[in-house]
Amino acid sequence: MNEQELLLKTAFACMACDGEIAPSEVERIRNYAVNSDRFSSLNVEDCLKRWVEEINLRGVRFLRDYVMTLRNSHVSEQQALDILQVAVDIELADERVDYFEIRFFKIIRENLPHFDDEQLQRSIKGITHHFTDKDVKRDYLALFNSYFKNINLPNFDVTILQRIDAEV
Repeated sequence: MNEQELLLKTAFACMACDGEIAPSEVERIRNYAVNSDRFSSLNVEDCLKRWVEEINLRGVRFLRDYVMTLRNSHVSEQQALDILQVAVDIELADERVDYFEIRFFKIIRENLPHFDDEQLQRSIKGITHHFTDKDVKRDYLALFNSYFKNINLPNFDVTILQRIDAEV
Protein backbone atom coordinates (compact mmCIF):
# COMPACT_ATOMS: atom_id res chain seq x y z
CA MET A 1 0.00 0.00 0.00
CA ASN A 2 1.48 3.33 -0.99
CA GLU A 3 1.61 6.40 1.26
CA GLN A 4 -1.44 8.10 -0.26
CA GLU A 5 -3.57 4.97 -0.04
CA LEU A 6 -2.53 4.43 3.59
CA LEU A 7 -3.50 8.03 4.35
CA LEU A 8 -6.88 7.69 2.61
CA LYS A 9 -7.54 4.36 4.30
CA THR A 10 -6.76 6.06 7.62
CA ALA A 11 -9.38 8.70 6.84
CA PHE A 12 -11.90 6.04 5.89
CA ALA A 13 -11.19 3.89 8.96
CA CYS A 14 -11.53 6.92 11.25
CA MET A 15 -14.77 7.85 9.51
CA ALA A 16 -16.23 4.37 10.12
CA CYS A 17 -14.63 3.50 13.47
CA ASP A 18 -17.57 4.76 15.54
CA GLY A 19 -20.15 2.82 13.52
CA GLU A 20 -21.43 5.89 11.66
CA ILE A 21 -20.35 7.62 8.48
CA ALA A 22 -21.35 11.25 8.77
CA PRO A 23 -21.80 13.37 5.61
CA SER A 24 -19.40 15.96 7.07
CA GLU A 25 -16.70 13.28 7.35
CA VAL A 26 -17.18 12.30 3.70
CA GLU A 27 -16.98 15.95 2.70
CA ARG A 28 -13.79 16.44 4.73
CA ILE A 29 -12.18 13.62 2.75
CA ARG A 30 -13.38 15.13 -0.51
CA ASN A 31 -12.01 18.52 0.53
CA TYR A 32 -8.62 16.89 1.09
CA ALA A 33 -8.83 15.39 -2.39
CA VAL A 34 -9.71 18.72 -4.01
CA ASN A 35 -7.64 21.15 -1.94
CA SER A 36 -4.41 19.23 -1.39
CA ASP A 37 -2.20 16.70 -3.08
CA ARG A 38 -2.68 14.12 -0.32
CA PHE A 39 -4.69 11.78 -2.55
CA SER A 40 -3.68 13.03 -5.99
CA SER A 41 -2.75 9.59 -7.35
CA LEU A 42 -5.98 7.96 -6.18
CA ASN A 43 -9.55 7.78 -7.38
CA VAL A 44 -11.00 8.74 -4.00
CA GLU A 45 -14.61 7.95 -4.91
CA ASP A 46 -13.75 4.45 -6.11
CA CYS A 47 -11.66 3.73 -3.01
CA LEU A 48 -14.42 4.90 -0.66
CA LYS A 49 -17.08 2.84 -2.42
CA ARG A 50 -14.86 -0.24 -2.46
CA TRP A 51 -14.07 0.13 1.25
CA VAL A 52 -17.73 0.63 2.20
CA GLU A 53 -18.53 -2.64 0.45
CA GLU A 54 -15.55 -4.33 2.09
CA ILE A 55 -16.34 -3.09 5.61
CA ASN A 56 -19.96 -4.17 5.16
CA LEU A 57 -18.73 -7.62 4.22
CA ARG A 58 -15.94 -7.98 6.76
CA GLY A 59 -17.02 -5.72 9.64
CA VAL A 60 -14.43 -5.10 12.34
CA ARG A 61 -11.96 -7.38 10.56
CA PHE A 62 -11.59 -4.54 8.03
CA LEU A 63 -10.49 -2.19 10.83
CA ARG A 64 -8.22 -4.83 12.39
CA ASP A 65 -6.54 -5.40 9.04
CA TYR A 66 -6.05 -1.66 8.63
CA VAL A 67 -4.35 -1.53 12.04
CA MET A 68 -2.10 -4.46 11.11
CA THR A 69 -1.21 -2.77 7.82
CA LEU A 70 -0.34 0.38 9.74
CA ARG A 71 1.74 -1.59 12.23
CA ASN A 72 3.70 -3.27 9.44
CA SER A 73 4.26 -0.11 7.40
CA HIS A 74 7.52 1.70 7.81
CA VAL A 75 6.48 5.32 7.87
CA SER A 76 8.70 8.28 8.60
CA GLU A 77 7.97 10.58 11.50
CA GLN A 78 6.47 13.14 9.09
CA GLN A 79 4.25 10.49 7.50
CA ALA A 80 3.16 9.41 10.98
CA LEU A 81 2.25 13.00 11.86
CA ASP A 82 0.28 13.26 8.60
CA ILE A 83 -1.62 10.08 9.48
CA LEU A 84 -2.40 11.38 12.96
CA GLN A 85 -3.48 14.78 11.58
CA VAL A 86 -5.88 13.15 9.12
CA ALA A 87 -7.23 10.93 11.90
CA VAL A 88 -7.96 13.93 14.13
CA ASP A 89 -9.42 15.95 11.23
CA ILE A 90 -11.84 13.19 10.27
CA GLU A 91 -12.83 12.40 13.83
CA LEU A 92 -13.57 16.09 14.46
CA ALA A 93 -15.40 16.62 11.14
CA ASP A 94 -18.85 15.82 12.51
CA GLU A 95 -18.22 18.04 15.57
CA ARG A 96 -18.84 15.05 17.82
CA VAL A 97 -16.09 12.81 19.13
CA ASP A 98 -17.11 9.72 21.02
CA TYR A 99 -15.05 7.28 23.01
CA PHE A 100 -14.80 4.75 20.15
CA GLU A 101 -13.10 7.42 18.05
CA ILE A 102 -10.72 8.35 20.87
CA ARG A 103 -9.80 4.71 21.45
CA PHE A 104 -9.31 4.14 17.73
CA PHE A 105 -7.01 7.17 17.55
CA LYS A 106 -4.98 5.77 20.44
CA ILE A 107 -4.71 2.43 18.66
CA ILE A 108 -3.45 4.21 15.54
CA ARG A 109 -0.99 6.21 17.62
CA GLU A 110 0.44 3.08 19.24
CA ASN A 111 1.19 1.60 15.81
CA LEU A 112 3.26 4.57 14.62
CA PRO A 113 6.59 6.03 15.67
CA HIS A 114 6.34 7.29 19.24
CA PHE A 115 5.59 10.94 19.92
CA ASP A 116 5.16 12.35 23.38
CA ASP A 117 1.97 14.22 24.24
CA GLU A 118 3.60 17.66 24.04
CA GLN A 119 4.97 16.94 20.61
CA LEU A 120 1.54 15.85 19.38
CA GLN A 121 -0.14 18.90 20.84
CA ARG A 122 2.39 21.14 19.04
CA SER A 123 2.21 19.23 15.75
CA ILE A 124 -1.43 18.16 15.32
CA LYS A 125 -3.95 20.94 14.68
CA GLY A 126 -7.20 20.45 16.60
CA ILE A 127 -5.94 17.75 18.94
CA THR A 128 -7.36 17.95 22.44
CA HIS A 129 -6.35 16.35 25.70
CA HIS A 130 -8.95 13.61 25.05
CA PHE A 131 -6.70 12.22 22.33
CA THR A 132 -3.61 12.21 24.55
CA ASP A 133 -4.97 11.43 28.03
CA LYS A 134 -3.97 8.08 29.37
CA ASP A 135 -6.64 5.53 28.69
CA VAL A 136 -8.48 3.67 31.40
CA LYS A 137 -7.02 0.54 29.84
CA ARG A 138 -3.57 -0.02 31.25
CA ASP A 139 -1.88 -1.29 28.16
CA TYR A 140 -2.22 -1.32 24.43
CA LEU A 141 -3.40 -4.91 24.18
CA ALA A 142 -6.25 -4.23 26.62
CA LEU A 143 -7.20 -1.09 24.67
CA PHE A 144 -7.06 -2.96 21.34
CA ASN A 145 -9.12 -5.90 22.61
CA SER A 146 -11.65 -3.65 24.31
CA TYR A 147 -12.22 -1.58 21.19
CA PHE A 148 -12.66 -4.54 18.85
CA LYS A 149 -14.76 -6.47 21.35
CA ASN A 150 -17.22 -3.64 21.93
CA ILE A 151 -17.63 -1.91 18.56
CA ASN A 152 -20.56 -3.01 16.44
CA LEU A 153 -20.47 -1.86 12.87
CA PRO A 154 -23.68 -1.61 10.89
CA ASN A 155 -23.99 -2.17 7.19
CA PHE A 156 -23.14 1.26 5.87
CA ASP A 157 -25.35 2.68 3.16
CA VAL A 158 -23.16 3.44 0.15
CA THR A 159 -25.49 6.32 -0.76
CA ILE A 160 -23.87 8.32 2.06
CA LEU A 161 -21.00 8.73 -0.39
CA GLN A 162 -23.18 10.61 -2.86
CA ARG A 163 -22.27 14.22 -3.12
CA ILE A 164 -24.09 16.34 -0.59
CA ASP A 165 -24.21 19.29 -2.98
CA ALA A 166 -26.14 17.10 -5.46
CA GLU A 167 -28.99 16.96 -2.96
CA VAL A 168 -29.47 20.72 -2.89
